[in-house]
Amino acid sequence: MFERTRKFSAVLIALVACVTSPWLLSQRSPAAHPVTLAEQMSTEDRAKKPGWWPTKGSAPRSSYIGNAACERCHSDIVARQQASAMARTATRAVDSGLLAKYPLNYKLGPYSYQAARSGQTAAYSVTDGASNFAAPFNWAFGIRMGQSYLFDRNGGIFMAPLTYYPEAGTWDFTVDQPHTVPDSFDRAIGRRLTSAEVRGCFDCHNTASTTNDQFQPEQSTPGVTCEACHGPGSDHVAAMKAGLGDQGTTMILNPKYLNPVDSIDFCGACHRTWWDVSLSGSSGIKSMRFALPTGEQPLLG
Repeated sequence: MFERTRKFSAVLIALVACVTSPWLLSQRSPAAHPVTLAEQMSTEDRAKKPGWWPTKGSAPRSSYIGNAACERCHSDIVARQQASAMARTATRAVDSGLLAKYPLNYKLGPYSYQAARSGQTAAYSVTDGASNFAAPFNWAFGIRMGQSYLFDRNGGIFMAPLTYYPEAGTWDFTVDQPHTVPDSFDRAIGRRLTSAEVRGCFDCHNTASTTNDQFQPEQSTPGVTCEACHGPGSDHVAAMKAGLGDQGTTMILNPKYLNPVDSIDFCGACHRTWWDVSLSGSSGIKSMRFALPTGEQPLLG
């Protein structure tokens, strides 16, 4: 399973193009759209169809068995997967290697920001000299294209306004956040995420954050594991152990065999399909936040 294929590389290129399509639409005729428009679907519509689909969240938690079970038959593939950026796209903030190596010490107008990982704490603080705020970072999302941080405040989940960008080697504004000096101390602390945004973060950066149609992020597995794309593996493993190979292969999704349009929508469940982008009204830099990192390709079976 999981071999790299030329077909899927072409599909990923097409996906990046569809992610940025709203910008193209603004430059061309409003009628411009993919030639496969009639076949493409929004992720919401895809999730209503039978069978597994990324971010669907209807499978029971007990059906997820973890990478260790996959490793018994696919050790070399699991090893490569665990070293990939997708596998490391989320972590508990206290486990963030980037935060430990590159602590935050940033001045933005009158506001001073600090964050550092020490032991079992990932401390975050903001001050303007008169007011002070401090809270631990709970989660770190992203790795290659930037690592952003979530923390709790007043019963909500907030995103810090600054992100560490490893390729540039610097802290800077978080994408899709205001790129100006905040007009109040309250806004300087960070932006409260909507419930849909929070679920989107966890459903795409973690595995099994939603099961039985119940969102339970604290029970999720950090990062994109094998089952995040192939679906829960308990039935597949049970069938293979019982010697039912032909039946077992039908109990796990292999994206390798999806047709090109379905492949685009499959990855688009997190990276956004053409319809997801169009219906949300996102454009420009907001769309690029969900683009596939250059050179990052899924491992296919």
